[in-house]
Amino acid sequence: MGRWDWLADQTPQELREYALGMAADEIAAELRTFPPRIDEWLDAAIREKYQAVLSRQAPPPEATMRVACELARQELLRDYQLVDRFFQSGAYRAELPDDLEEQTAHFLARFVVDSALDFQEFGKGKFSRKDLVSLVEKLEDRLLQGSRFRL
Repeated sequence: MGRWDWLADQTPQELREYALGMAADEIAAELRTFPPRIDEWLDAAIREKYQAVLSRQAPPPEATMRVACELARQELLRDYQLVDRFFQSGAYRAELPDDLEEQTAHFLARFVVDSALDFQEFGKGKFSRKDLVSLVEKLEDRLLQGSRFRL
């Protein structure tokens, strides 16, 4: 076996897809060490609001992460009405059984959206909103092993 034979088995990948995958890897790594590190809080009230989430003794359950990723995906798709209906109908309680899980899902969704938008800013406009949705889906692949939640 030659030094580069393994390359023959690789599927070509566009640079955009590669960059989105690398960003998803980075965000997934940050989320696996809960709570993820926040470099700077711009609003002390927001930090206080999520204090219970940041003080969790254990990482959130997978169900909470599934909902958080879907909330982030829907926000990037700008489908706010679908998210509002989910919470107003009370359907969220099937996935988020208590206030801590609900707050954690909101915190994680915000973290994912902010991370995606930071990535977009870093890319100087080379990544569209659609690309950011793809980024969240790649994140789901890394964190949830195909166990996605959809509204």
